[in-house]
Amino acid sequence: MELKQLRVLQAVGEAGSFSAAADRLAYTQPAVSKIVATLERQLGATLVDRGIRPLRLTEAGSALVRRAGAAFEQIAAAELEVEAIVNASAGRLRIGTFSSAGATMVVDALRAFRSAHPAVDVSITEIGMPSAVARSLRNGDLDLGISFEHPETGDTFGEDLDRVHLMDDPFDVVVPRGHRLERSRTVRFADLSRETWLLPDFGPTSPGFRMIERRCRDAGYDPTIGYRINDCQMTQALVAAGEGIALLPRLTLRPAHPGVAIRPIATDPPGRRVSALRLSTRYLTPATERFLALLLSASAGQAATESDVR
Repeated sequence: MELKQLRVLQAVGEAGSFSAAADRLAYTQPAVSKIVATLERQLGATLVDRGIRPLRLTEAGSALVRRAGAAFEQIAAAELEVEAIVNASAGRLRIGTFSSAGATMVVDALRAFRSAHPAVDVSITEIGMPSAVARSLRNGDLDLGISFEHPETGDTFGEDLDRVHLMDDPFDVVVPRGHRLERSRTVRFADLSRETWLLPDFGPTSPGFRMIERRCRDAGYDPTIGYRINDCQMTQALVAAGEGIALLPRLTLRPAHPGVAIRPIATDPPGRRVSALRLSTRYLTPATERFLALLLSASAGQAATESDVR
């Protein structure tokens, strides 16, 4: 059966004649008669009692129209739902992000998005490692991912992921208040040769570790590692306690611990590239597109204020 056939049968039952149904539907009377007759042949049942005036649907015809009416209501509801999704006034948006981006630009974009599109179902998942964000996108678990790369070490995402560059996030040196380097406007890697380092524990092959190891060796030494700490706030607290120094992305330094001083690298500062990611083969929903635009605006504002972190 086709929806057109069911709509014609419904119109015949409501209008009481083939000609009146034709007028209602802007068809010809022979076309209406043919459509009903074809439907009767397909079902092997008489659907219209043609022996009385006005015409009436048979018991089988009435049952079919009753069921069709429920289907028409579902179709109308589907059309409204699709229209709402197109207008970003309904639907869902699934976002994955790392914590420091989530606490800054993602929250700012979310606040603006909620104000404009309050009925969209938004979910946010904290996913720290770039490889995990990429995997979630490829598995279809996310519509949008916010993650980072270390171009210096050749660390990039696969070609199947579309990238929208949000910002470059430089690394700064974090030292305790009163440290000899607090008086310096900038710091060189050579200045850190005698320091104890606090580094994250993502393994020797992690891009961040490889970047620090390469920079230290270029300066003539291997870093002395005191602690392996993944949480940036805990790292700042240990630095403030005099347990060592750290090199942290600037995004992670909001808020800065009152017991630390933050100094930029003097020349060619290392950094990570923060991007919004989506699977290139996946349909770009209106909600995703609009959140991405807000995210670009929020990241521009974040980049403009990052240099104030000291």
